[in-house]
Amino acid sequence: MQTGAHFFLLRSGVSDVLETFVQVCADHFDASCIEKTTSYTDPRTGRVIEVALPVPRLRPGSVPMVFPGCPSYLSVRDQSTRETLDAKRSRQDASQLARAVEESLASYEAEQERDRFSSLEELRARLQGVSVSPKWTVIHKEECSMFLNIIDYREPCLNASLTVFANLEVFACYQGSSINNLRSAVVPDSVQKVSSLLEILNNLSMLSEERCTYRHLAQAIHSLLDKLEASIDEGKKETVNFMKEQLLLLSAKRIQYSAQVMVFACILRTISPHAYKFLRSTGALTLPHPSTIRNVCSSIQMCPQVDSSDETFLQYVSQRFKHLQAHEHTVTLMLDEIHIKPCLDYKGGNICGAAVNSNEAATSVHVFMIQSLLSAFKEVAHILPVKTLQGEDLHCMLKKVILGLEEIGYRVIAVVCDNNSLNRKAMKMFLPEPKFSPVYPHPADPDRPLFYVVDAVHLFKCIRNNWLNQKNAGTCFFYPRFELSNNEVHPECKMTASFRHLRDLHKEESPLLLKSGYGLTSKALNPSSFERQDVKLVLQVFNPHVAEALAARKGHTDFQHATATAEFIKIILRWWSIVNVKTPSKGFHHRNVYEEPMSNHTDDPKASFLSAFITWLDVWEFYRHDTGVLTQETLSALRLSAQSLLALVNYCVSELHFKYILLGKVQTDPLESRFGQYRQMAGGQYHISVRQLCETEGRIRLQNALPRMSNDDLRGIEETDSVRDAGTSFSVHVSDADLDELRAQMPVIGYVGGYCAHAAMKVLKCESCQRQLVVTGNTAETGEDTHSLIAQLDRGGLKFPSALVIAVVMYTEVVVRKLMTESTSTQFLHGPNQKNVVRQLTLDSLPRLEDIDTCENGHTYELLITLVANCAANIMLNNLCKQRNDLLRIEKDQKAKNRKARIFLGK
Repeated sequence: MQTGAHFFLLRSGVSDVLETFVQVCADHFDASCIEKTTSYTDPRTGRVIEVALPVPRLRPGSVPMVFPGCPSYLSVRDQSTRETLDAKRSRQDASQLARAVEESLASYEAEQERDRFSSLEELRARLQGVSVSPKWTVIHKEECSMFLNIIDYREPCLNASLTVFANLEVFACYQGSSINNLRSAVVPDSVQKVSSLLEILNNLSMLSEERCTYRHLAQAIHSLLDKLEASIDEGKKETVNFMKEQLLLLSAKRIQYSAQVMVFACILRTISPHAYKFLRSTGALTLPHPSTIRNVCSSIQMCPQVDSSDETFLQYVSQRFKHLQAHEHTVTLMLDEIHIKPCLDYKGGNICGAAVNSNEAATSVHVFMIQSLLSAFKEVAHILPVKTLQGEDLHCMLKKVILGLEEIGYRVIAVVCDNNSLNRKAMKMFLPEPKFSPVYPHPADPDRPLFYVVDAVHLFKCIRNNWLNQKNAGTCFFYPRFELSNNEVHPECKMTASFRHLRDLHKEESPLLLKSGYGLTSKALNPSSFERQDVKLVLQVFNPHVAEALAARKGHTDFQHATATAEFIKIILRWWSIVNVKTPSKGFHHRNVYEEPMSNHTDDPKASFLSAFITWLDVWEFYRHDTGVLTQETLSALRLSAQSLLALVNYCVSELHFKYILLGKVQTDPLESRFGQYRQMAGGQYHISVRQLCETEGRIRLQNALPRMSNDDLRGIEETDSVRDAGTSFSVHVSDADLDELRAQMPVIGYVGGYCAHAAMKVLKCESCQRQLVVTGNTAETGEDTHSLIAQLDRGGLKFPSALVIAVVMYTEVVVRKLMTESTSTQFLHGPNQKNVVRQLTLDSLPRLEDIDTCENGHTYELLITLVANCAANIMLNNLCKQRNDLLRIEKDQKAKNRKARIFLGK
């Protein structure tokens, strides 16, 4: 059988005796018996898919029928077999389905062709065959086709419109404003189908119907606001942006506020929490929750312990420096002291109120503030709580602050403070041989000057106080004559300024409604110790109206020294007018040349007066009277202040190229004003605590810093634990003897442990952990000392702590007690977040008392004892502060008793 091609054919029922693969000759089989392709009918479309077989095969039931060279009857061809009924039915179904699909496709193509248009003419033709809602008035023009929704036909008003232009671009409007979004769809730039056009018209209709959702209306209003924003002035766009944001916040699922809204909300809440709460409750504005604001504000909270560390020293003024212009970098450093209420305060894991120079409560705070000479910039740079600070320590801190400011980029040219002996001693140390001087070498550069200016406001009050304190007849000053007309001093001519004349003038005019000595009051003439600090009362004494009223009584027998008293008031008033200029136009408005800014002109009358004023003070000091003169401290400070101001003006104009200088900026008034803010924001108290001072300063810093924050600054604000490894600097060992000392306190320790367990359970909310923290009333031994106090006070809600909780409380008590020993108390109180320190030391000292596995909720043994230790540390530290405050109160009362006893005994 080698007469034809040979194939490997699969066995297909040829013979049961054949092997799996046999070699047969294709010439002996009819072509219809060999399958070379296979077919598949798609049931969805009826399409027959035919694929070639990789290996030909025989059809089932095929037998050899062609035998060349053999009798013909052996090669009879098999007649065509009849198609089976199932095969025929499948073939017909597939054919009908295929025909139906073709007809459907043809119908779809025809429908799409009728829906499609490529020009305005075709659009108009297509619209004749469709039904447009009667709400729309269609107007065809040569250049466009308009679909108008007109309401109220008596007074027609265009509600919405859709315009299709010749290039098939579309333009949708609602209430006169273009819109780009309708419902959940976007208005396309162009349209080429009638169905798309009808969908846009339907969506436009939805905006004016009752079934229109809030979101659709909000999108339309937002588009109107966009149009409004584009047509108004630049200064009013912020208002429109605020309205747009509030509109979006009403429908936002995940609210995210802009930087402007966050700044507004934070500042409003820091100024008045009650106003913020009321504004949120009205629903008029969508504002952040107070907890959100607290998270933002927590990043700028102030803590003396943190601010004193080298990593964060002057950090706030360093951040503010980035937002300053170059001309704002020249500053003066103001220093003043505020007396506070000595107490320790525990809050938020921190003990606040300890002095930085001892382990006792601070009695005063030295505040360092910088003020720019050429702008309104002023900020507190550093706060130093102290108790009995020495001059050497103040000098070191003052030098550290100056060098830190210079390193940041500020240019400190002067130190301004009052005439306190501590401040004088600190400033003297800038020279190798300490002495009183108006100019010292700068610590950052010895070739630069550092001017020392005594606060003019303080000196102004000292002059009045010195006058009041004169013990001679008539309460008089005996001063050399000073002619203001030509700035000449006459040492040989002594003048007498009587304070009694002021009292007589007030007594004479007090019944009158119209007075020549306008402004003079009894409080100004007889101030209390507290009222002597008020500069407004000083201005009632040194008043031009009072001076003129006295001068008018020249020759009266009751006013023997009226002229000299008036001249003395005028001298001090002229000096005050020069050193209290805070605005460039003050002299112009008051028509007073002595209230104009200082310059370095040779003919400047203000400089001439200050030079003559120094000579006048020298002559007055030369008199060396026992009475009727300024005290040595006041006179020296007054002279030094005038000398330093003259040198400062010369330096600023000549070296720094200032056009002028406002001497009113070389005062501590901004610092005194900040002290007033502290007291007012702390509830109107005069003696505030360190905690209150720091919190109010933190709120003021927020109000100043937040307007300069961007979205990225606000988004990046997160609370961080800055004392993660705080306990590593302490070494505390808890021995068995330490624990034995607590045996007598076991009922109280058990009671505290019950609360600690209760606090931990509130956080965990886990029944498995509850069994590790507390014992039930049945298993608790109420007769035992540990649970005896709880059993006596229990009404069904108290918890009986387990041995684990009792151990944590005992270790915490020992750790706190050892930290407050003399060797470690100062370091402990001066560190940040004392709670973290106590907790870490407690966990390090505590042995693993029980083999507790992690519960099904994932709560570990470490988590359990950490929560208990947190609560125990809070209780111990809070009680520690109360204990220290009680001791301070007892000490204060004892001092008061001793003082009264000495007075009673006449000692």
